[in-house]
Amino acid sequence: MLFCCRTIYQKLAGAFVDEIKDIYSQKCEEITPNIRYCNYNIGDDSAIDDLLTMRMRSGGADALTSHLDVIFRSPVIHVMFC
Repeated sequence: MLFCCRTIYQKLAGAFVDEIKDIYSQKCEEITPNIRYCNYNIGDDSAIDDLLTMRMRSGGADALTSHLDVIFRSPVIHVMFC
């Protein structure tokens, strides 16, 4: 589902210019961490590296980074669906 959203945002960004393009490009960037998190939950071991990199870059705390902190401190439990 998130992959479909990102594809739609990418296509819309390609169809517009200036401010509208920037809005859709920003939406793509906003959902990318969620896609990585879902990949991690379904067992994609390479996603953990992406999540750790994101966490180190963010600096500030928000709902996603707080949740990532909890995950990194706990044993890995993979969920079938995001």
